[in-house]
Order: sequence, then C-alpha cells, then structure tokens
Amino acid sequence: MISCRTGVLGEAIRWARRYMPVKLVFRAKSRIIDNEGDECNGLLVQHKGYMEINILKDLDEGKAIDTLMHELAHAIDIRRRGWGKDHYKQHSDSWGQEYSRIYRDFWEMIGQKKKGSK
Repeated sequence: MISCRTGVLGEAIRWARRYMPVKLVFRAKSRIIDNEGDECNGLLVQHKGYMEINILKDLDEGKAIDTLMHELAHAIDIRRRGWGKDHYKQHSDSWGQEYSRIYRDFWEMIGQKKKGSK
C-alpha cells in the first residue's frame, strides 16, 4: 500500500500544499476506491472547507504521483471555475493547462533537487 506521508508521493503532497496557485485546503488519502464500477485511480471529494484527494492504495509510486497531479488539477480548476454538475468527470482545456503546469513544475523541482545533491 502506498503511503501519502513518505517517499516521493509524500514529498509531492508537501510541495503541492506550498505550491497552490489558488486558496485550496486539501487532504490526500490512500484507500480502496469504489466508484460505482468505473475504473479510476483517484477521486476528488469536496467537503465543507476542504477537498479530499483519494488515491487508489494499490498503485505504484509513479502512478500515485500522476494521480495526485491529475486530481490537484481538478481541484484548482474547480476553485477557479466553480463546481459544475459533472465537473470532475470533465477534462476541459483549463483542467489540461493546470495539469500540465503542476506536473512540469513538480518534476522540475525534483530534478533541481537531484542536481543539487550531486
């Protein structure tokens, strides 16, 4: 089971909390996801005051990080555009731009850390 507190995934979560381009409080959890028969690796749930990002517990670390970035892009897009009826099932242009930005910025930060440790 993947941990949301350790390894590169834990680092990604801590980075995302500092990085957020919008006011966003989120919690990330690794768990079994039952999405009514739909196959999914992650799920975004809106609560009062925060969003919860659920990551399928059986993923390897790389896929879990991809899933975190995917769901964070939804969360940022929702904060900017609002929560529509089927919003989190949509992959709009604005969602794609957020996903690209988050993914690129995170892996650039990891690359810079590796260069600094040599």
